[in-house]
Parts: sequence; structure tokens; C-alpha cells
Amino acid sequence: VPPNQVCNIVSERDGQITGIEVYSGEAAVRVGDGVAKGQLLISGIDVNKNDLARFVRADGNITAKYTDRVEFFLPLESTEIMQTDEKTSKAIKIWGASIPLGKSEALQGDYEMDESTAFFSLGNFTLPIGITHRTYRIYEEKTVMYTPISAKEKLGSQLSEYEELFLSDKEIIDKKVTFSSRDNGIVLTADYILESE
Repeated sequence: VPPNQVCNIVSERDGQITGIEVYSGEAAVRVGDGVAKGQLLISGIDVNKNDLARFVRADGNITAKYTDRVEFFLPLESTEIMQTDEKTSKAIKIWGASIPLGKSEALQGDYEMDESTAFFSLGNFTLPIGITHRTYRIYEEKTVMYTPISAKEKLGSQLSEYEELFLSDKEIIDKKVTFSSRDNGIVLTADYILESE
């Protein structure tokens, strides 16, 4: 919202208000109130002690508790892309041209390549000659078999990655993790009580 544009602040989700700081506008809720998604939180109509109203850009900081649920599924037999090999090569780079050093092999399948070039120097002058190092990471599709225990461990790692990516700016007040079986696989269900702005 542009800084000078009149607006309200509404709730992004269902929850319970745990804190309110109003910088401009009028609070439409109080601490402890339950709110629904889209409900008005801070009004852009500011009424002074003389009952005179003016329109402002609502601004403030509101925190709330709310519930969230995520599910991750892992089949006990799955096809995954895995790194199976790593190869390196060197080449001389002269004026933009690359001359391989040693025997080069044709790569099969999918791979990722990292490349870096270290140029020679003479005093403070960098010469247009250097050595290029390439690292190739080879990937293949592999059938992976999981036991229920190893599947739960992998799902737990996926949940930790999810929390780091998506919940690091929120406070986890409570978390309940359950596992169940479905379609020849394991389901991890995580129920959260979170608090955030």
C-alpha cells in the first residue's frame, strides 16, 4: 500500500489476538478477541475526542495465535534422483579459448557442473591465461526402499526443513506430530499453535 493511501488493516487468517499496538487509526479489536480471516483489525477512520473523524492510513503491529496443519507423505518404495558419481576436469584457458588437459569423457545422464578459473598474474597485471577447474555431479534415478522407521526419520527431516523455511519468523507455542499409514506409505501430520504478526 502506498505510504499516503488511506486503508484499513484486516486479518490474514482466523486466530486470537494476543497483542495490539496502534500507530495510526483506531483499533477495532481487543486482546483476547477471536477474529476471522478478513475481519477489520485497525480502522483507517480516526475519531478524535471531539468526535471529528479523519481518514488515515491504518498502521500498527498486531500479534495473534492461530492453528496450522501440514502433511508430508513418503511412499515406502519411491524413485528418487540421487547423486551417483562426481568427476573433475581441467583445461587451459587462453584468450577465451579452452584447451582440455588430459582425457575427457562423455558424460551420460543428468549432471550439474561447477566451474572456476584461476588466471595467472604478472605483478599487478592479470594475464589472459588461466586454469579452469570443472566439477561434474552425476545424478541418476534410483529406486529407494524405506522401512516404516526410516520413512519416519526422513519425514522428520522434511518437517525440520519446512519449519526452518516457513516458520522461522513465527513462535511455535505448541506442536503435535502424528504418523499414519496410507497407500503403502507413511504420512506425517503436524498440528501447530503459532503466534506471529
